[in-house]
Amino acid sequence: MPRTSPSELPDLLDEPTIAARLPARYATGMVALYRQWHALGGGQAPARDAIDPLSMPRLLPVLAIMELAPDVDDWRYALVGEEVRQMIGGSVKGRLLGEVLAKDAEDARRVRSLYDETIRLGQPTISFGRHTVGFKTHREFARLLFPYRDRSNALTTLLLLLVYL
Repeated sequence: MPRTSPSELPDLLDEPTIAARLPARYATGMVALYRQWHALGGGQAPARDAIDPLSMPRLLPVLAIMELAPDVDDWRYALVGEEVRQMIGGSVKGRLLGEVLAKDAEDARRVRSLYDETIRLGQPTISFGRHTVGFKTHREFARLLFPYRDRSNALTTLLLLLVYL
């Protein structure tokens, strides 16, 4: 699953060949979200209070907010857009990542690793992968993760954009 370092993310989103891989209806909004994230935090992860999903109506269907659940060492789905819900296969709001991905322990480990890496870096990350839909259909997707800080300044929230390519 190809990934980029945080320093490559702005170039990746602005690079025409990569931006062309992202669905046109979301590409502009994703670039704008990255720029907003950067402006709000001055290059550092901004406060969780800075996230206003309603200010991103075009991205809302592919957006999810994940909150760290340290008591169980997992991530909880706090908000889930309609297209993300359909990709996952049902309503997952309030559920834990490990519970949602329980049928595939390797996938759960890989996704958790991506989330944890984004928190460790304190910078947005992007990854590409393949998702099995139904029995044999494989679809490529892009996953962008944006970290946010809580009131104690700890990185505990991720804004996730998940789109089929």
